[in-house]
Amino acid sequence: MLAVIGGSGLARLSDLTGARRLDAATSWGKPSAPLLHGELGGREVVFLARHGDPHRLPPHQINYQTNIKTLKQTNITQILTINTINNLIPTTPPNTLITPNQLINYT
Repeated sequence: MLAVIGGSGLARLSDLTGARRLDAATSWGKPSAPLLHGELGGREVVFLARHGDPHRLPPHQINYQTNIKTLKQTNITQILTINTINNLIPTTPPNTLITPNQLINYT
């Protein structure tokens, strides 16, 4: 099953149909928000709002380990995460897709 973790630019999946709320917890606590389990484009999907619903958690207060552990406990096999960030190249116009070649793992 696929999970989508939304960031600041995607706090909700408006096309998620038949969504039902799943309250979950791990030994590290609760995830950022309740999981929303529904269907998107004919596929079963779980959505997690990384910053909470409503958007209330800054990046340094997100319990990333709990979020991933919660998804694993929900039998998720694939994760798509959406991020909206700035970059350090002032000539990059808005709405440009950039694929990073470096990663900082905050977990």
